Amino acid sequence: MVANVDITQRIWPLSSFDRLRTIEAYDRRLGSVLDAAQSYSESVAEEVAIATGRSPTRGRALMTLGHVLGWGGLALSIAGLALLRQPDFKQLLFGPFGMGLLMQLPSGALVRAGRREFRPTEEEQEAVDKRRPVVLLRAGRGDDDVAFLDGALRPAFLRFGPLVDSSRLKPMFGVADPRAELSRQMDQAVMLVLAPSGVTSAAEDVGWEIDTIGRRRLGHKLLVLMPTTEKAADAPLVDTQRQKTWADLRGKLITIAGFEDLPELPPEGLIAVHLTANGKAVLVTGSGHAPAEEYERAVDTAIYGMKCHGRW
Repeated sequence: MVANVDITQRIWPLSSFDRLRTIEAYDRRLGSVLDAAQSYSESVAEEVAIATGRSPTRGRALMTLGHVLGWGGLALSIAGLALLRQPDFKQLLFGPFGMGLLMQLPSGALVRAGRREFRPTEEEQEAVDKRRPVVLLRAGRGDDDVAFLDGALRPAFLRFGPLVDSSRLKPMFGVADPRAELSRQMDQAVMLVLAPSGVTSAAEDVGWEIDTIGRRRLGHKLLVLMPTTEKAADAPLVDTQRQKTWADLRGKLITIAGFEDLPELPPEGLIAVHLTANGKAVLVTGSGHAPAEEYERAVDTAIYGMKCHGRW
């Protein structure tokens, strides 16, 4: 049976309670799922941070100090207002309220400094990163549907490994068959990200890649991201095209172990498809627009299902 994970971000103020929603497929709160994915990304990135000369320990300390000052200052300011008996500018400025404001001023800068210390730049990572790669299958080819993978979502994937864009692979000296080289990289990958174009038939667009994944038993690494409809002007036409893309894609995916029970029609708001650590197919759904923020959340929830569920 195929599980469904809904990551739709509701309109504020309801969005404040999104993290409290229970993900039935994992029997955990959405906040716990996202936090576990974040912890996993930090654990696999720590060795790279150390190799670049950065200090994860110092980064965590700065972030913790920033959070303590920020939230502590806010609490102190609220307490100062509550304890203020009468309007008095000096008492307000030099009392608990003013002290709390001063505490909050450096908090944001400390948190950002901690993140910079903990997360090296992409150039620093490339020089020392020996982790298994994240292989993008059909990304960055200029198509509006998939080009965002190499832009907005690039930082999201870099948390888990160096990026290899299969659409930009060039013939290399001594490599007679580029597809053989790509097959080797797919074997080594920590994750395979497949994004079929919303224009080209999925069977033509990603047919060889899916055949290779099935033949080499790599389905547990596969994350399929459906084309975005954020910029769509003709909703009915886009919906028809998405159903056709899904039909073509499903016809190929069901040849991979674990994806046999995928539904014939895509659920509304389908963003991503993947297998859990125990080989169970999961459909990740969101809003009908599927903006970049939802794709980032889809990547995190997929990583939880693929790498963390039942292990963390």
